Amino acid sequence: MAKSDRKYERGCLNILVNIYEPDSTLSVGRGFIRDVSLGGMGIETGAEFKEGNILSLDFTAPNGMRFKNIEGTIVRIKKDVMVYNMGIRFTRIKILDKLKIWWYVKRSS
Repeated sequence: MAKSDRKYERGCLNILVNIYEPDSTLSVGRGFIRDVSLGGMGIETGAEFKEGNILSLDFTAPNGMRFKNIEGTIVRIKKDVMVYNMGIRFTRIKILDKLKIWWYVKRSS
């Protein structure tokens, strides 16, 4: 098996994420988190965004851990039929949320 070029190990998910404008309660879309790492996540959504957009993300992991106001920048977008697959790099995340993600990824690998 080839070694991954990724900086952080990823855990697979399939959970709903609410997407907001930064520091706002104005929802700009919803999607599904497909994978997560300490550095970011992959999101599939029907909403159209642009690379470089900054988003605020809220979601609840399958084990019940809640995450609110995680900020990230869209670093990659790929359109696939009627959905957009986005790569998000975290730009603002609480240390406790990073620890919860680390724990989740380690448990799912």
